[in-house]
Amino acid sequence: MATWRRGDVILDLYEVLDVVRTGGLGLVHRVHHRGWDIDLAVKTPRPAVVRSPEGLGDFEREAEVWVGLGLHPHIANCVYVRTLEDVPRVFAEWADGGSLAEAVRDRTLYGDDPLATLLDVAIQSAWGLDHAHDNGVVHQDVKPANVMLTQDGTVKVTDFGLARARTVGDAEPFVSRGGLDPAYCSPEQARSPSGLTPATDVWSWAVTVFEMLLGSPPVRDGTTAGDAFEGYIRSRAPGAIQRVPDEILDVLRECFAQDPTARPSRLGPLAERLVEVHWREVGPYPRRAPSAATLLADSLSNHALSMLDLGRRDSAEELWTRALRADPHHPHARYNRGLHRWRTGVITDAELVDELESVRFGDPDDGTYLLALVHRERGDAPAAAELLRDASARMPDAPQIAAALASVQEAPAPAQVVLPGEHDDWITALAVTPDGTTGISADGSGGLRIWDLDAGECRQELHLDTYRASALAVSDDGRVLVVGGDTRRALVLDFETATGFELPGHPSWVLSVALTEDQRHAVTSGYEGEVVTWDLETGEPVEVRQFESRVDFLGARGTLCCLVDHTRRTTSVHDVRTGALVRRFDHACLSVRFTDDGRRVAVTGGSPDVRLADLGSPDAPRVLKTRYGRPALNTDGTVGFSSGGRDEPSRVWDLATGRCRLSLEATPDTKEVALSATGHRALTAEAKTVRAWHLPPAGPPAPWSYVRPHQAGDLTAAAARAAELLDQAATHGAAGRLEEAAELIRAARALPGHRRHTEPVRLWRRLGALGRRTALVDAWSAGRITPDDDRSWALALSGRSPTALARAGNSEAWVFDVETGQLLHTLSLHTGHLGALAMTADGRLAVSGGEDGRVVAWQPRDRRIVQLFTSPRDRVYYVAVSEDGQVALSGTADGVVAAWDIPSGRSLGRWEAHPGAVLDVAVSADHRYGLSRGQDVTVKIWDLHAGELRWVLGGHAEWIGAARLSEDGRYVVTGGADATVRVWRTADGECEAVLTGHTDAVVDVLPGADGRHLLSCSADGTIRLWDVAAARCVHVLTGHTAAVRSLAVTPDFLLAASGGEDRQARLWDLTAGRELRAFTGFSGAVTDIALAPDGALLLAGDEGGRLLTWALDWEYDFGSATGVLCAESEPVIEELRAEVAVELPSRDDSRPALIEAMARIGERQRHAVTRTLELAAELDKVPSRDDTGYRLYMHSVAEDLASREPDRTPGTAEALTLLLRPEEELNRSETFWANHFALQLQDDLDTLAEAAQLLYREGDAVAAERTWQLVVDVRSHLWDAGYVETQRAMLGWAAVLSDLGRQMEALALIRAVTAERERDLGPDHPATLEAVAALASLLTDKGELDEAERLYDRLVPQLVRRYGRDGLQTLEARVGLARVHRRLGRHGDAAQALREVWAKRRLRLGEHHPDTLAVQTELDSLPGPVPPGPTRRGWRRRR
Repeated sequence: MATWRRGDVILDLYEVLDVVRTGGLGLVHRVHHRGWDIDLAVKTPRPAVVRSPEGLGDFEREAEVWVGLGLHPHIANCVYVRTLEDVPRVFAEWADGGSLAEAVRDRTLYGDDPLATLLDVAIQSAWGLDHAHDNGVVHQDVKPANVMLTQDGTVKVTDFGLARARTVGDAEPFVSRGGLDPAYCSPEQARSPSGLTPATDVWSWAVTVFEMLLGSPPVRDGTTAGDAFEGYIRSRAPGAIQRVPDEILDVLRECFAQDPTARPSRLGPLAERLVEVHWREVGPYPRRAPSAATLLADSLSNHALSMLDLGRRDSAEELWTRALRADPHHPHARYNRGLHRWRTGVITDAELVDELESVRFGDPDDGTYLLALVHRERGDAPAAAELLRDASARMPDAPQIAAALASVQEAPAPAQVVLPGEHDDWITALAVTPDGTTGISADGSGGLRIWDLDAGECRQELHLDTYRASALAVSDDGRVLVVGGDTRRALVLDFETATGFELPGHPSWVLSVALTEDQRHAVTSGYEGEVVTWDLETGEPVEVRQFESRVDFLGARGTLCCLVDHTRRTTSVHDVRTGALVRRFDHACLSVRFTDDGRRVAVTGGSPDVRLADLGSPDAPRVLKTRYGRPALNTDGTVGFSSGGRDEPSRVWDLATGRCRLSLEATPDTKEVALSATGHRALTAEAKTVRAWHLPPAGPPAPWSYVRPHQAGDLTAAAARAAELLDQAATHGAAGRLEEAAELIRAARALPGHRRHTEPVRLWRRLGALGRRTALVDAWSAGRITPDDDRSWALALSGRSPTALARAGNSEAWVFDVETGQLLHTLSLHTGHLGALAMTADGRLAVSGGEDGRVVAWQPRDRRIVQLFTSPRDRVYYVAVSEDGQVALSGTADGVVAAWDIPSGRSLGRWEAHPGAVLDVAVSADHRYGLSRGQDVTVKIWDLHAGELRWVLGGHAEWIGAARLSEDGRYVVTGGADATVRVWRTADGECEAVLTGHTDAVVDVLPGADGRHLLSCSADGTIRLWDVAAARCVHVLTGHTAAVRSLAVTPDFLLAASGGEDRQARLWDLTAGRELRAFTGFSGAVTDIALAPDGALLLAGDEGGRLLTWALDWEYDFGSATGVLCAESEPVIEELRAEVAVELPSRDDSRPALIEAMARIGERQRHAVTRTLELAAELDKVPSRDDTGYRLYMHSVAEDLASREPDRTPGTAEALTLLLRPEEELNRSETFWANHFALQLQDDLDTLAEAAQLLYREGDAVAAERTWQLVVDVRSHLWDAGYVETQRAMLGWAAVLSDLGRQMEALALIRAVTAERERDLGPDHPATLEAVAALASLLTDKGELDEAERLYDRLVPQLVRRYGRDGLQTLEARVGLARVHRRLGRHGDAAQALREVWAKRRLRLGEHHPDTLAVQTELDSLPGPVPPGPTRRGWRRRR
């Protein structure tokens, strides 16, 4: 490590001005930051510290502690930590007034009023130390040399060299390591460096103040400072300050208490006492007690880089998240976080470029330069040069831009070219020489072409008669080619001598070929499992190794081979020389590529991505998200290349980190890939053509972007000023003075860190709704939702809703927060595939349809089911809901359309609407009309009030791509494959206008609210704005390079958004007919798009399920605006605890009543409910019901137990952790207690279940419902919803819910139990039959008679087979079926069944048994005369 000397310039950025002093662990330099034009203090560890891992670790921990203190006016701010010359260095705020030690020694501290100066320094240093203590840091080296002064009199505590972060479980916040100054050491610190508290800093601070009184260090041994102070008081020897108030001496006497617990616990209150002394002795104290400054994105980003430099990646990510929460579009935070994620393989270069393009839009100066640096590192020199020239024009005097531009002027550029001429057949194999100068391609008809890749032309063309080549291996010099692929033989061709020979002897197909390292041998593998090594001079086999199955792939210069077992779905890598197994993969690979050194292998198959494995390591393979691309690796395994898969680009990979370094054009038809040894040249085959790629190396690493620090006082003042301005703006806005309010908000947003701060942006958006949009000034990413585990989602979203919905190809609906991208909860609403989702614009109500025939209306925010409609024969794939949430419409694959009134739950109609599938449905805003679009190329209008078909709209040819109702319901607009847009009147079903102009199919249409204008988009890549009355096109909006799939528009029809198959969303000004902004970052075609009504939020989702949200920042004109700014109201999103899709009320309100109800039953019940409620309260603390949530909970309990004395009997929290932990982790004592608690809990839950039934029978349904809810909640948490006892409790709960009139929740519970039991136990299991009987009974009560009858028809024969015709369960089911018959009007069938059941119960139970009497009551309730039962004949005695 080189020692910095005065005059040195480091990295052309840091000019060393002086070596200031040395510390216990390092040196301190004063440097001038040329970029920021400020001085900084740089602390560097000594060479001896760097050489010791423990010493270096101590220094890094000091730096981490310092960074964690944040900004405070009286702490020397740690600007950042940066590793230079492999040494971590702390860059801190420079205090230009020197140290307090120097000021005391030189007597410059004592001016006209020494007492005022002493008090000022003592107060400020106490404030700084109090801030450190509040953050859990004990300084442990407080002394005048570590108290710095500035020219304006500000005091800053510095050098946290002795503070070290504690390990988990330490009682003390930070502990000491050597290097302290003994002259200021406390007695307890001298005794032991561990177990220290803030009291040690109180002692050292008092020694420092005592030194200011005397004008020199009071003692050489700080532990005797208390005795020295008492001597001073007795003698009153003159010091630097002649008159010392008694209050100061009282404060110091308290601080010098020998017992640390007797000293003041906080320095903040001591500072307040000294302020009072200043008031009495000197006058008003000019400073206010400060608080820590709220860190803005600048400081948070710097701190994140410091944590990253110290190896704390998680902390860095958290700090960047905080930075972007404070300023969502902060260029440096986005750049730094994106750069880190890119380099660690989390995101691709294309995703980083997309993000920085968004940054560049809002911050063209910084954004352009930062994006250029990323392009340079990617290896895309032309893109970097273009941006750097732009940046240079913006900032001509910036030397770093000129230097960067010079570095890319001569750098190679990525390029690709299709080589001239096509093969006669599809290309089957490729090869390229290590130097990348020669390429070879082979086709299925025996054609061979040798390419000069430098010239880009075919050097030679050959034809192999009767040989189909599918494998090639070329020598390093390009002279010799080994060809495989045909039966029984491989070929060897010598291009220099134009000769060749065969390698015969394979019994079947030759699958793969390779050349050895010395180029003297060829290796071939065959279909029968043989691997043969050949001598190329003699053409004779040297060695043959037989494997158990065919050898599909060779690699690593013929030393490794790969066997794919498609039956067992495994892939095995073997050493050809020994036959030994090297690695096995648990899937059948479709492609295998080895590096020449045999260290790495890339395999495809089993997923759309490539797995990269290190063959010498047992670690799991790294995943390269190639998305169906075909891979190739260079010789040493540092560079990989993958061809484009489907719509994915071709990519260059840094294999050491797994990052995608360079994304290139997509080539979706690629079948073969080859890469040169250095990785700079690649070949790909697309059908019959060959494409050559030039792949430049990575450019210089883009530097991290540090931001010039703000002073803590400046930030505090800015925050206070912003709050003041926003308060004034709100007042002016509420009074209707909109222009004045706007100026105040603009002023607040101009303050440091407030341009995109949440509060001013939110107020600006609310005020802007009253003005007129004039210009888009900024746009930033406000949220991102990305599917996990390659799941494809279909989205439902709205510009007015805070939530978005998604369906994931199963029975679940997912609810997300739009602005944060956070998953709020999932709901399982259907027993089969969830086919459709729709949502009102405000997001308050959602409707879903599924293959189970159910249509469910529910509230996404609180997971409450509103209504459930069932049509068992229908498979629902399309749903719609009216704007006010009153009417739902559904369409099925069988052409059925059904309408439902949501509040009442009644059916409005069910129609066989189309001969084929229904493709879409819609409801008018006034829910008078419904619309269905069918596969039969018609659109049908339904009168929902009359329940009948109103009009059939045709006219389009082939198919109709879109059909929309106007907001007022007067018009229907359709667009079709014939490239026309048609406008229809709902009043008479006539076509009012046919709009032509598109050149390809119309995909979507949007009518305006007034019916005067409409918007259409097409597969021709254009969007058209139409004047309907004049039947003319007003604007043609161009910019998309592929079909446009989705449209959105604001209510005023002035702003529109579109999404296309070019993976872009675009924003349009409809007045001027121009594009305002393009948005990228999608993984597929943009299929869903929405705009907030005020145009301040854009949401777009793609076909892969990725949902991106942007905040749009507008400038507004308030000149003619009227209105007032109203108070803001935000929707509250409540998350519930249970996994079932019904509301679970809070236990807090019901707890006392529940305990009282149990106490009425008995003492055992009271104890049971008390213990269970305590356990439930602990369960509520578990963050989430998965392994992560349980681990976090158990960790928090363990920390709590470690901080106190353990109880002899484990408490509720400890008992729960024992129940959650795996049995194999428990010791003997823990096993005993776990069994004890499990038995006790089971007994308590059984007791509560019995009590719930008793309460229900006694008529206390509310208490019974609360009891069942508690039992279900605990059981489902600890034993899951499939546990039989949990399901039994759910059935009991459902029965009570039904009696309480909450049929929808009861129905959801019983359906869940029935589905679980049918799946886990089978349809004929007694428990399943019990659940089906309960479901059929509830459906009967609810009026769902068709489904109830179907269930009973299936249930009764099953019960007869299991229990017999006279079994009690069979008889009860027959009574249920009779009730259905009665409600359907089939009274004769009902009476006959009831008669038979009554007779059997009379015989078995007696005439007066309650069950018999219940059947008699059912018979008596039948209308009209009851048909007589069969005549009973008497018995006649035989004679």
